[in-house]
Amino acid sequence: PVFGTTKKVKTSLLADDDEPDSFDKPYDHFVLCGRGEKTNRWPGNRAFRRVVEANRAQYHAGPRRNKTLIARSIVEAVRNQKPPGLFVR
Repeated sequence: PVFGTTKKVKTSLLADDDEPDSFDKPYDHFVLCGRGEKTNRWPGNRAFRRVVEANRAQYHAGPRRNKTLIARSIVEAVRNQKPPGLFVR
């Protein structure tokens, strides 16, 4: 998708059901799914990578059940931002 145009961007299935299905422009706190320079430099992706990195050692050292809990907590941390963050594609 191209941002900054009138084209609507669909949110991913990771978004809560009460979130809008599309929006005109992603906010800085959104995590953009994809590859390349735009997603790598996006402020929300940088913040997401910092959270993932902070939890990396605990994730790798723990049992499978803990890994699931850590992954869920990271997703919740994005969603619980004010305003709420989303994972978008």
